Amino acid sequence: MQRFIRFAIFLAAVLAAVLVTGRSMARMHRGTDLRWEPRHIRIDEARIAEIDSAMDLIEPLWWTVETTSPEAYEASLAPFTRAQRLVYAIEMYRAEVDNGGHGQFYGNSSGIVWRDALAGFEWLGLTELAENLRASADLLGGDPPLDRWEREALLQRLKPDFSGITRRFWELDAQTDVDAVILQYARAHPEAFRFDGMVRVPASDNVVFRQYIFWFFPSPWVRQERR
Repeated sequence: MQRFIRFAIFLAAVLAAVLVTGRSMARMHRGTDLRWEPRHIRIDEARIAEIDSAMDLIEPLWWTVETTSPEAYEASLAPFTRAQRLVYAIEMYRAEVDNGGHGQFYGNSSGIVWRDALAGFEWLGLTELAENLRASADLLGGDPPLDRWEREALLQRLKPDFSGITRRFWELDAQTDVDAVILQYARAHPEAFRFDGMVRVPASDNVVFRQYIFWFFPSPWVRQERR
């Protein structure tokens, strides 16, 4: 179940991303039968008490947060709390790096969340994960740009070797129950994660197509860090 939910986060990022070829996903989707449907999502104290995945806390953010630019990112996060924002960033970071390493993370539009992911780890007291993420940022000068194309240019120029840092992340993520830490905080502070509203989501029969797009058009920095 958690693997499926992580795929959903990837898919949300893909919708907001611009492909390496320079074509936007929006343009590609004009030629496909991509359909959307409204879904009512409610996250309250009772819901928080019963869920077993931190990703359920950020379900409203999956389909609404935009990572195409710093401006779009900030605007799309405006309706949400700082806690929701930080958990979203942590889960996006974990999903990307778990799938394709730090090269994929920084090379894709989702790399815009790196500062929030770092702040999130520090906020939750996950010091080793925070230090490892900071080490990856140091390989890009210490403060990687939030603009995707500026990060891409930096990756091309510096050609960082993230392999050791990525392996360390995999070790730490396996050793640390990040979900448990997040859920413990959420149950102690349910007001920080409340949501009650309608969200537009892709129709289920389009999910497989969207996942294929992600796999067929990865960042050029994915391949060097495969397990």
